[in-house]
Amino acid sequence: MASALNDLEEALGKASAKLSRQGKAAAEGWGLQLNKQLAELKAILSGKKVKQTNELKKVLEEVAKVAKGAKEETKELKALGSKAGSVASSKRSKGSK
Repeated sequence: MASALNDLEEALGKASAKLSRQGKAAAEGWGLQLNKQLAELKAILSGKKVKQTNELKKVLEEVAKVAKGAKEETKELKALGSKAGSVASSKRSKGSK
C-alpha cells in the first residue's frame, strides 16, 4: 500500500503539468483514499481496531479495490508523464518558412 501511494505521488508529480484540474483532482483523490485505507489497516494490525472476520474481509476487499484503482491511475499518469509533447505545429511552421 505504501509503495502504491509513493508510486502514485511520483507519477502525479511528473505528469502534473499535462493534467487538467479534474485529472489532478482525481489522482489526488486516489492518494487520499490510499492514505485512509492505509491508516485503517495499520489500526487493525496494531490491535487498536478489533474487527470480526467478516468485517475484516470487507475491509480487505475495499483495500484491494482502492489499491488496484490507484495502480491503474499510476500507470496512466506514468504514460502521460513520459509522453513527449506534440511537435506537429512546430514542424508545420518550420516547413512554411
